[in-house]
Amino acid sequence: MKRQLITILLALVAIAGQAQTSALIRGRIVNLPEWARNQLSVDYYNPLQAYFPTWVPLELDSQGRFEVEVPLSDISPVCVVYKYLLLKPGETYDVELDGESIKLTSSSGEGSLTNEVLNHEPAVCDVDFYKMEDKTDAFVLDVVEKELKRLEAANDSIYKANSGLSQQWREYAENNALASLADELVQRKYVKPSVRQSADGKLWQWLHDNFICQLHRPYSLFGDRLGYIILYYTEELLDPRTRSNINLRSFDTAINIALEAPSPVPSPEEEGSSCDLKTLRTMLQEYKTLVESDVP
Repeated sequence: MKRQLITILLALVAIAGQAQTSALIRGRIVNLPEWARNQLSVDYYNPLQAYFPTWVPLELDSQGRFEVEVPLSDISPVCVVYKYLLLKPGETYDVELDGESIKLTSSSGEGSLTNEVLNHEPAVCDVDFYKMEDKTDAFVLDVVEKELKRLEAANDSIYKANSGLSQQWREYAENNALASLADELVQRKYVKPSVRQSADGKLWQWLHDNFICQLHRPYSLFGDRLGYIILYYTEELLDPRTRSNINLRSFDTAINIALEAPSPVPSPEEEGSSCDLKTLRTMLQEYKTLVESDVP
């Protein structure tokens, strides 16, 4: 059942009845560095789809010009060749990519969040939690809280140093920092039995209280991170070794997020593995009942 759950989490697709819009990206690409020449594509994300962005190849004319329409359910990160941009449906974006420099203008004007994030990139987590496999939960939680304070200070410094930045940038920076921290945190594994036995559930409860329950809308802002975080967060909850330490209401919170999140139209590759999100909820409710009954 656990393997089936993970498969479903990785295969989440469109929710019926969601209206879809798009953003138009056009421009010119010249003088690409050697390492980027095999990346001529635009990648966009299902908010809950871990690992598998939808990939759209770019066809350049003799002058390096291109035009592509990207379906987006809401404001979302989109990777143009190798540069991540925060794009909004209904907008037209003109991109000039010359070597490793980029110039972008949008129909909403220079003051848009897209340009603010491009020109003033928010701070993100740089702690490798996967290297803390031999550390206790208490040690890791202390690192988490210190890193969150560092991120808050770094983004506050950027905001104060650039008086033209909007409150929307500040909110985005705060939530993006938290998402990057959660994304790194869920990669921490329990390898040594002694470390697992010392787990008291507080680390995952922190993740529940500070990330899962306080997600900023729209979920599309998180790109592929949200699916990845929910996948490993829920997998950890499903581990029988954590049954006595975790508040099982976390199941409901995670799955409510899955049911709420909008999703782009699935690509042909995704259609073959489509599934109903309600099935995921049913499976989790069944497993929750199993855990509560303490059946091995």
